[in-house]
Amino acid sequence: VVCTQGKAPAEMATRTSLDRERQALPIYAARAEIVEEIRRSQVVIVVGETGSGKTTQIPQYLHEERLGRIVCTQPRRVA
Repeated sequence: VVCTQGKAPAEMATRTSLDRERQALPIYAARAEIVEEIRRSQVVIVVGETGSGKTTQIPQYLHEERLGRIVCTQPRRVA
């Protein structure tokens, strides 16, 4: 929930624009499934295309759900 009380119209417009951009990322469609799997499992590995939002969005989803500590690793190559 975003509180817009007391915010300038430009700030609200920016927030709305960011929300639309976040929702346009491929990872957004799997948000509920990812969050639920993280709640159920000790370790979760997420694999997706470059630019899908894995690194930028999943930590935000976990923070929004207050799911504790967040650690994000990025190996140069998985092989």
